[in-house]
Amino acid sequence: MKAFNRFCDRYIRIHTPVTTPDIVIVIDATLLALPAIREGAMEHTVFLVNIEKTPDQVREILGLDNRVVTVAANSISHKLFKREIPNSTMLGAFAKVAPHIIGIEQLRHEAKHVFAELLGPDLVEKNIQAIQQGHDLCHIG
Repeated sequence: MKAFNRFCDRYIRIHTPVTTPDIVIVIDATLLALPAIREGAMEHTVFLVNIEKTPDQVREILGLDNRVVTVAANSISHKLFKREIPNSTMLGAFAKVAPHIIGIEQLRHEAKHVFAELLGPDLVEKNIQAIQQGHDLCHIG
């Protein structure tokens, strides 16, 4: 599955896939071997990967010299939720990689607000913990 988001301080009027990404987020590490993951990557493209490997190991898998950030999001979420739900953890790591887009405090605040409308207090707190741990426990290389 391929998905994309565009972030800008101005209104974005195009609705087409991103062809030259600044950040590639890989939630399923089994996809790393696919050429499509590297498609359009530039020298400055950062790869944020949900995996229990070092950035150097992932760089070797990718065959690229790009900056790589790894986070064991499945493991973190399993400890918190008793299931592998890596989304919130990956958002926390994203805040570490791209603080110019959203900082960790703003992300925690927004997530608390959004999750409060959808989830009970216990799950809200666990999601906030997942976000914080994703931010704090990611490996930048």
